Amino acid sequence: RVIYTLASVVDDIDFKITDILRGEDHMTNSAAQIQLFEALGSSAPRLGHLSLLTDISGSGLSKRLGSLSLKDLRQLGFEPMAISSLLSKVGTSDPIDVFKDITQIIKEFNINKFGKSKPKFDKIELSNLNSKFFLTTCEFLVAIDGSLLICAEQIKSHKVNDLPKNFIVFAKISQFTETLSLGLNGIKSKYPKNLPTNITTIKNFNSEEKDDTNFLTYGSSAKNLYLLLLEDL
Repeated sequence: RVIYTLASVVDDIDFKITDILRGEDHMTNSAAQIQLFEALGSSAPRLGHLSLLTDISGSGLSKRLGSLSLKDLRQLGFEPMAISSLLSKVGTSDPIDVFKDITQIIKEFNINKFGKSKPKFDKIELSNLNSKFFLTTCEFLVAIDGSLLICAEQIKSHKVNDLPKNFIVFAKISQFTETLSLGLNGIKSKYPKNLPTNITTIKNFNSEEKDDTNFLTYGSSAKNLYLLLLEDL
């Protein structure tokens, strides 16, 4: 134990480590390591400790108990960004959503948002993040060209081509509108006080097709679209 502690401190000094964030089970190690940093004439890095992740029942995760490792999750088909997105938010009060890339995670990361209570790892929640399907509603179905009119109410700040390949769209017969212009007017009427952002259409399901006449298709990409059309009750 002494050899490991000394070696890790020397390694941190050699690589000029400035910040260390790890589990609360290392708090006793941190006290000894701070003394070693000072004894070796170096300043200790900033040290932070997070509550240990548990399973959904509150039991600790352990390889000895057969808990899933990152390697296991990859072999089961979980995407790296789905895992990273979950771990960056679990233990905070922020909603958990899939990030596009690691730079978004870094931008939103705030150590002060993590509480002292033990966060729970929910495999079902991870499965939802890893989904290959995007379930959504839409604002209007444009009859003249078959496009779907959507906005931030459905896709938040995401661009269409950043979303999964498969779209499952729930819509009602009353959402049909003849033209795109009428659909845009419908959005203005629906949200008179706070017009939503990210208004766009899904139209060109063939990635080789282009439509320069529709200024709203800038975010479009080829999608497998499944429309579930419901009657108005």
